[in-house]
Amino acid sequence: MPTLADIEREVSSRCGPFEQRAAASGTTTTVVVGALRSTIPLGGQTDRFLLRRAATTPDDRSRRVAGYDPATGTLTVDRPYAVAPTAGEALELGVLDPEQELRPAVLRGLARCYFVERAPVPVTPGQVAEELSAALFWITDVGQIRQVESRIGAGHAEALAWRALSSSSPMSASGRLRVDTETCPPAAGVYVVEALRPHATWVNGADAPAGPTADADVLACALDYAAALGHAEAWRRSRAILAPISRAGYADGLDAVGTEVTRIVRQQWWYWDRPDRVRLPDPLAGVGASPSWRTVERDYTWHGLSVKSWREVLETA
Repeated sequence: MPTLADIEREVSSRCGPFEQRAAASGTTTTVVVGALRSTIPLGGQTDRFLLRRAATTPDDRSRRVAGYDPATGTLTVDRPYAVAPTAGEALELGVLDPEQELRPAVLRGLARCYFVERAPVPVTPGQVAEELSAALFWITDVGQIRQVESRIGAGHAEALAWRALSSSSPMSASGRLRVDTETCPPAAGVYVVEALRPHATWVNGADAPAGPTADADVLACALDYAAALGHAEAWRRSRAILAPISRAGYADGLDAVGTEVTRIVRQQWWYWDRPDRVRLPDPLAGVGASPSWRTVERDYTWHGLSVKSWREVLETA
């Protein structure tokens, strides 16, 4: 499973020129990188961000490269460090500001990456309406909810009819968007709420209302999934920087980024198993087979049909 730093590096590499290097030596104003030594009068390092993830002083994490001497492999930073880089220290060179552009984009991307959670919510006897956001802080939109079930004891959960009362206001006590639902309440046991949960809320194998905050924080999200959505969010936040880079051919343009997001989201199993999608029996699997959206997707061209068209399809099936 990737760390927050792994995801940031992958997003940075998709946004434009990106390098991971090691310092040979350093001062408070310069860093010597042996791998950047060359007898060729190279350029291209100036104005890039230099990230030191191991910096002992928080303010030393990020600087911009003000000058580059290829003969010695020396990078001069735009303002002095409090503590000079040491030999062997890991460095990253990229086009996005690590604190103001890269990390916010990655965090927003993780908030759009989902996995399916089946969470128990204690039943309040006689109560018809439940504020799910109070029990499950990560539910902030009714569109996340796939199903609400009832389970008593060790028996199987049974589906309940439910409807949303609100998904935008008022705020819950925690200040988050509140989601209320109404259902036929069981007398005891628990509700089992099956919903799409953002990966940003599950960090280091535990609930994380504040999301990941440290480089070493571990996410349960596939690296390419997180990177694709983080790249899309980087375009949303930093279009003025990324558009010229893509036009120059150094990185994918917005159309390619959108295509990649669509491709990878459609690879997630929950995308094909959403409750608001029409599900039909698999015509290739015989009588009594479980419904399958994958077969419908592969064998039929039904994309773009309106809601009315879907109703007509079902009524004539």
